[in-house]
Amino acid sequence: KMGFVNELKNKMENINALKIAYAIVPTNAQYDKRYYKDYFFPVQLPDYNSENNSLIDTYKKITEFDNIIEIGNTDFGEFKINGKQYLVENLKQEIKKNIKSNPNYVVKLYINDNVDFSVYFSVISKTKEAVNELRNEYSLFTYSKNFDDLNYEEMYDAVEKYRFRIFEITTQMKTQLEN
Repeated sequence: KMGFVNELKNKMENINALKIAYAIVPTNAQYDKRYYKDYFFPVQLPDYNSENNSLIDTYKKITEFDNIIEIGNTDFGEFKINGKQYLVENLKQEIKKNIKSNPNYVVKLYINDNVDFSVYFSVISKTKEAVNELRNEYSLFTYSKNFDDLNYEEMYDAVEKYRFRIFEITTQMKTQLEN
């Protein structure tokens, strides 16, 4: 459950272990577990214990984005984007549509403590997939090349155009922000 994961992340933050990575091996893996060792998702935990990076200050910066995409879950793992319910198979397209409408965006992800990690990871991975697709579309349109084939400057341009921005709000954080 995400309540446990958030508690673990909070404890890691408190000891300044701020760089973590999620990795998943399929249940019905086609290959040996060692095959999947490079399939991970790096995450930088925010250091809200730092005097330069308080939760309140960070939250205020988030509200400055033109396009705030709010994503939440019910206790049953159903997804809502800006208050409207979506099936998991439609998440990526809806997130992509929202980002494309205004790339000056941030995803505010409200994490329900009662859902499984897999539900949380679906949102994170679908958002990353949407951003990657937008970067590739931009690269093809602007440079007539796939994103992976760009040189450093071109790649930097595409990444700047479509940044990957997620601000996670846990139950504990929501309580702190409300007080």
